[in-house]
Amino acid sequence: MTLIDTPILNFLMGLTGKYLLVDWLFIFLAEALIYIIIIVSLIYLARIKEWKKRAEIFLLGALAVILSRGIITPILEHLINSPRPFVVTGIEPLIQHAATSSFPSGHIAFILPIAITLW
Repeated sequence: MTLIDTPILNFLMGLTGKYLLVDWLFIFLAEALIYIIIIVSLIYLARIKEWKKRAEIFLLGALAVILSRGIITPILEHLINSPRPFVVTGIEPLIQHAATSSFPSGHIAFILPIAITLW
C-alpha cells in the first residue's frame, strides 16, 4: 500500500461497522454503481437522435472498454503485484472478494472509458 492508501483506508474502515446506513451505502455502491452507470449511459445514447452518431459513440465506447478492461488491465495486473488492502491489513471486507491484485482497478478500467467516450 502507498502512503496515501493507509489514511484513506483507515478513515473509511473507521466508518464501517458503526453506522448501518454507511455500511449499506458502501455495499450498494460496490455492487450496483457500475450497473447504474451503464443504464445512465444507455439512456444517454438512446436520447441521441442521429443513429449514425449513436452507433459511433457506442462502438467507440465498446472498443475503449474492451481495450482497457479486457486487454490492458489483465496485462498490468500480471506485471504489477498490488495486493488488496484487506489482504495486507487483515481487515474483514464488507463484501467477499477474491484476493486478486487491486491495481489497476477493474471497475475503473471499465467505467472510465465509458465516461470519457460520453464526455
